[in-house]
Amino acid sequence: MRLKLRDKPLAVLDMETTGLDPEIHEVIEVALYIPSRDFTYAQKIKPEHIETAQPEALAVNGYTPELWVDALPAREVFEVVNGLLQDCVPLGQNISFDLGFYNATCKRLDIKPSLDYRHVELYTLAYIHLVPHGLNSMSLVNVCKFLGITNEGAHAALADVERTWAVYKRLRAPSWLDRLRWAWAGRKAR
Repeated sequence: MRLKLRDKPLAVLDMETTGLDPEIHEVIEVALYIPSRDFTYAQKIKPEHIETAQPEALAVNGYTPELWVDALPAREVFEVVNGLLQDCVPLGQNISFDLGFYNATCKRLDIKPSLDYRHVELYTLAYIHLVPHGLNSMSLVNVCKFLGITNEGAHAALADVERTWAVYKRLRAPSWLDRLRWAWAGRKAR
């Protein structure tokens, strides 16, 4: 039975990678949160080709062989993630980037992706609601800073999922008071 769109749960998704190209680089950490089920999953993934990694990406993600010693193989993680995301609508900050890696990894592992083709992009909400009030960069760090949301643990998949969800809750249906606060914050930032 196919679910109607209104019955498909949101899944906040974030992936940390060894670089920017999903055809060359790998996912080394994945986290997701399905709010309607109050369910969280996070797992480090053992890279198969660390030699192709971009050093800058590894530095941003905090990758060290010691921290990834208990990481699981990509197939094991993606089989779980793919099952958890069955019929979900993904939500994320720059979700197109994560979906590129999700789809490329599923293809490489011969796993049929189970995500809905529609997605919710947090960049769009930030652009609509915050840029007019003075937000100059739509990075998750800057959006959180603008909204007064902690940036602790930035660039770790689970922390980014938690921050993405916090931002989404603030931006999905802002009140007039929220808009007034954002206008005031934007004036102070100028």
